[in-house]
Amino acid sequence: MNYREKVEQFFKQTIDTLYPIRLGIQQKDSGDLLALRPKLVELLYQNVEPSLASIDKIAIDFIDELPKIKELLNIDISCIYKGDPAATNYNEIVMAYPGFYGIAAYRIANFLLRQEVPLIPRIITEHAHSYTGIDIHPGASIGKGLCIDHGTGVVIGQTTIIGNHVKIYQGVTLGA
Repeated sequence: MNYREKVEQFFKQTIDTLYPIRLGIQQKDSGDLLALRPKLVELLYQNVEPSLASIDKIAIDFIDELPKIKELLNIDISCIYKGDPAATNYNEIVMAYPGFYGIAAYRIANFLLRQEVPLIPRIITEHAHSYTGIDIHPGASIGKGLCIDHGTGVVIGQTTIIGNHVKIYQGVTLGA
């Protein structure tokens, strides 16, 4: 498996750990978050120049941040549900909505980018772009409660600032 595939797998494991319903499981042990740490350390070690102490700190901070990321994603899910009359429940959004997948990739990648991780955030968002047609730069600034409905062709560039409770439809480009 090449580096890009390892990063994509790490992202999928992260979102599946946050939302185990994606795997057909109602609940997972919260200790599963800790299982992500050595995987991130390995990815960071292969691609980041900081010292091992910095790499370990980034990985620890990432695990500590995941509940906050999930809290933001839960707000996004709620806004998607309220903003899309076709949505039948939250699980449907988590399992089948490309807008949610793109937003989840952004939120995870954005945290890593803010930790000055250079490549992993871009691989995560480019994976989501190729999977969903939604291109969100990890450096964009996005508030809570984002709803991307019919997201094919949505581009949110690095210079974009989006406030809270915003709905974006297909074919919209924001940024420089």
